[in-house]
Amino acid sequence: MLEIQSQISAEYAELSRTAAAGDPQKAGYGAEDRWVELLKGWLPERYAVDTRKYIVLEDGTESPEIDIVVFRPGCPPRLRTPRKVLAGGVAAAFSVKMTLKGDDLIDQINRGIGLKRGLWPRQNSTAASEVLPLFPYGILCHSHVWKTARPRKTPVAQISERLTKHQESAVRHPRELVDFVCVADTGCWATKRMTYISADLVRHLQPQPCITDSHRTHGAVLAAPVRITSQPLRLAGTSGMYGYGGLAPGDTPVAPPIAQFVTALLTRLSYQDHDLKPIAESLHLNGYNSWTTGPGRWWSAADVYSQRVLRGLKHDNSGFYTLD
Repeated sequence: MLEIQSQISAEYAELSRTAAAGDPQKAGYGAEDRWVELLKGWLPERYAVDTRKYIVLEDGTESPEIDIVVFRPGCPPRLRTPRKVLAGGVAAAFSVKMTLKGDDLIDQINRGIGLKRGLWPRQNSTAASEVLPLFPYGILCHSHVWKTARPRKTPVAQISERLTKHQESAVRHPRELVDFVCVADTGCWATKRMTYISADLVRHLQPQPCITDSHRTHGAVLAAPVRITSQPLRLAGTSGMYGYGGLAPGDTPVAPPIAQFVTALLTRLSYQDHDLKPIAESLHLNGYNSWTTGPGRWWSAADVYSQRVLRGLKHDNSGFYTLD
């Protein structure tokens, strides 16, 4: 993983020179090629990976051009080769930026929100199928603009704050949250979802402005894109969410962002592809993926789930469940 990290850093310098020489499209395609190579190397061969596709959504519309699409193992070749591909055949989708800027991050998050709103939620089945999108959407970057701009805040803070603020203003449902943001030389963020916190447990929490009567009646869902730390897990409480504590100020993650991203992606895919579960678990146990605490957004479970799923969750009433 560290070797891949070094290769991407060296390639970034070369691609930057290409862009500066007046060929930004060539540089952009080069950035995509590197991420495609990485995905092909770390996903089983049954997952096809392709570039520059339009996804036909389930509301009859189609997405803007998607830089990288990973196909489900069961997707037939004839559904993978056209420029327009069916949403049902997609396992994951990614936007690629060579150098991440603040506006780019917001634009790509908005693109992911629009894409997910065009997918029909899988209702009346399980909590996981209703709170998760049909497939994850992420943003992959070689580097970022803040290393040269001498910002008042660190690059990690710049990205984290934008993710937090935008989820409050733009996202209507937990499944619309961006699933991954990986900046190869800086860090990796992924959405952590507490799919159900029982009403009894919510009522025992200290009063907070973000907790309403609806949370206390129906239970809550708590979700946020948070930075992966690659540190041992420890439970931590904040005013916004109960999350998993990791890095203290000045700490360095054990694993590079590329390893964190690969582990997070394999974990997500393992929810439907159970052959990946032992691999994802081994990566977790070796310290490649744990979670830092961050501000989270609360939803009433009644606003997230179908009545059938909500009744089942209330009947069990065992505390809380997590995903990702």
